[in-house]
Amino acid sequence: MINILVKLKEDPGEKVLGLFDGCDVVCAVAGKAPPLKVAGENTPYDIILLEGNGLDTLRSIKDADPRAEVVIIGKATAKAVESVREGASAYFERPLEMKAFKNTVEHILDLIRLRQETGKLENILSSKYTFYGIVGKNPAILEIKNFIRRIAPYCKAITIGGEAGAGKELVARALHDMSQYSEESFVVYDCAATTEQTLERELFGAGDLPGLFVEAGHGTIVLDNIEYLPISAHEPLLGIVRHGELVRNGSGKRISVNCRVAALTEMDLTGNDLRAALGEDLYTSLTELNLHVPPLRDRKDDMPLLIRYFLRNFSERTGKRISGASMPVQTLFMKYDWPGNVTELENLIERVAADTNETFIGFDDLPPRFAKLAEEDSLRSLSLEDAIKSHVRMVYDLSRQDLDEAADRLGIRSTALKKKLESYSLI
Repeated sequence: MINILVKLKEDPGEKVLGLFDGCDVVCAVAGKAPPLKVAGENTPYDIILLEGNGLDTLRSIKDADPRAEVVIIGKATAKAVESVREGASAYFERPLEMKAFKNTVEHILDLIRLRQETGKLENILSSKYTFYGIVGKNPAILEIKNFIRRIAPYCKAITIGGEAGAGKELVARALHDMSQYSEESFVVYDCAATTEQTLERELFGAGDLPGLFVEAGHGTIVLDNIEYLPISAHEPLLGIVRHGELVRNGSGKRISVNCRVAALTEMDLTGNDLRAALGEDLYTSLTELNLHVPPLRDRKDDMPLLIRYFLRNFSERTGKRISGASMPVQTLFMKYDWPGNVTELENLIERVAADTNETFIGFDDLPPRFAKLAEEDSLRSLSLEDAIKSHVRMVYDLSRQDLDEAADRLGIRSTALKKKLESYSLI
């Protein structure tokens, strides 16, 4: 049974929900008004039918929900192309050819069912592939998750490499949360953000000050930018990693240290630069266990899951519901290199979700750099043959795949159109 919002003169067997003003339909689709009621009950619909021109209402509906399936029934052939360009699923002229109409409606319903099944699958994937805040189904990410499961119970020291924003701290946090000491302290310390004297005092203590390593108990100390650790701190840290003991510089007193150490770096884990920065002994001890977190550009297959994850977190935190990102936006995201990696994506999603008034993130919501990317990509991919193919396919579909009618609209012979459609693998 097909649920629609406008009654047709010719009844194809649909369940008619009633006649509604265009503004009421738009408000209901946008969630800014209660669902439309028929016989006093809220009734779901599958397809919205618009009689006549309806372009303004169509634009408003698609702005409110890009997923809405809208079919226009009108008189002017000239409006068909414009309607489809504005997002209509189909355009039919009066008098209505019922067989073509039914076939089109069934095709749209198949797409709706597929989208619903895809949504269910994405929910399953989101749950299955989210692990202590690490989201992804890319093979490299799955291997990181498996590695964390294996080493979390006994890991005392590890070095995690990767570009800025790739998720190194998130991996360290997962290691901490999976351990038996997840309730203990988790402290992140940036070795590049302070002076040598301050670093030694804050990490290792001095006088009556115990220092973070002692205060952490059985928790985790994360040393970000480990390559900036001053040489004077190498020996005390080496004693902690190798023997679980802290011997402060200038003191022979040994202090028991029970925390684990996670060192983070943007340097190549196997390169000579990191080895030179840490010295052979400390480098060997810290990198005996190591992980590399791949940049986002190498795991773009995780993009849909990451977008859904960040939007869900945003909605739970703010109460503002954003359903997703439009397909043009997702396509652009896949083509962008993401120099700031996952952190850049998360910050962008947060900012755009906060600013938009729509239920879907659209192209107009994105910052200017994406408009430039879209323009460059369009110029790279545009060709005369592509334009001809796109136009022929659109006219053929608008003609309800009637070869003679499409050929007449294009001003060519049916035999010529058939050859062209065959060459494009459209029939």
